[in-house]
Amino acid sequence: MSAMPAPAEAQTLLQAGARYPRIRMLPSGELIATVLLFPTDYRVRVFSSTNNGASWTAVSTFGEANWPTQHTSSPDFVVMPNGDLILGINTETNCIGCIPKIRIFKSTNQGRNWSYLSTAATSNKAITSTDNDGFWEPNFSFDSSGNLVLTYADETSDCCSQKLIKVRSYDGGATWTERSNLIAMGTGNDPDNKDAHRPGMPIVVKLTDGTNRWMLTYEVCGLSPAAVNCRHHYKTSTDGWNYGATNSIGTALVGNANRYFNGTPMVKSVPDGGPLLWIGKNLYLQEGTVSQANGLILFKSASGSPSGPWDSMNAPVQLTNTLASNCEGFSPALQWVPNGSGGKNLVHMTMKYNSTTAVCDMYFGSAPLN
Repeated sequence: MSAMPAPAEAQTLLQAGARYPRIRMLPSGELIATVLLFPTDYRVRVFSSTNNGASWTAVSTFGEANWPTQHTSSPDFVVMPNGDLILGINTETNCIGCIPKIRIFKSTNQGRNWSYLSTAATSNKAITSTDNDGFWEPNFSFDSSGNLVLTYADETSDCCSQKLIKVRSYDGGATWTERSNLIAMGTGNDPDNKDAHRPGMPIVVKLTDGTNRWMLTYEVCGLSPAAVNCRHHYKTSTDGWNYGATNSIGTALVGNANRYFNGTPMVKSVPDGGPLLWIGKNLYLQEGTVSQANGLILFKSASGSPSGPWDSMNAPVQLTNTLASNCEGFSPALQWVPNGSGGKNLVHMTMKYNSTTAVCDMYFGSAPLN
């Protein structure tokens, strides 16, 4: 049965002026979260929680000297098997003559210190006054052999307004190889072409439905009518690397009551046979109108499968302005944690628009999963 929206627990400000939250759990149980300081700083701030997300402490802020002027975007990080952290971030995203890159950083002390490790991708052209093509939204996963995989959106190719790319590292992120298309549906290199199919915001998780599959989730913008523009789609893989025909749009995700999310997807698999969780920026009804539950719920597939059946639960952080603000609810974070009763809680981190400062502030909350 679908849960009715209700007020979440008290929400606490994590960081003023921030975007792109990401949360991971270390082998010790400590939670690490990163946010991009936005819109004036463009460095990465790192937070720690040792009480399952009930409170957070800033432990570091890092960046390179040119980031505040040349700008960065969409950092993501992953916990390596030995506990080290690998973080990727889009750099040089907003400066004429710059060459966009995805730079990789490493921490060997739980995010307290970071050092440059490698460059996973470099654009084949510089940003010009009329062409700001670049790379966006890196996401890390591991393939079936334990190799590190990086997936990201690419606006630099003449084939496509935007496409998804994959690269792989066999040495923990020090070098990258096998760059190839993941989803590339054509329509030419024009980011302003509203008829273009633009897959973006990739997220990869290992499913817990017993099928030994990986799930690649992404938005597809440029779709019409407007109610399905940036609707979430997915593909699955048996090895965490191959996801079928690159020119296929994939399968549209459908939640309970035929509702669906548009924009900035986030999915999370809960281990040990736990559910698959799914949230996005805006929630629509089957007929294409905005749901009254927009900003208030997320979907949960108890089977762990993207085909459902899906139920809904109240989002720990409740939002009321996602349509009016382009940053509220944008690219949220989900992370499961153990709770004191032998079950699991969900930690949710997302942004709320601050009308006084005209920026989005980061909030967090948690709620029982079972």
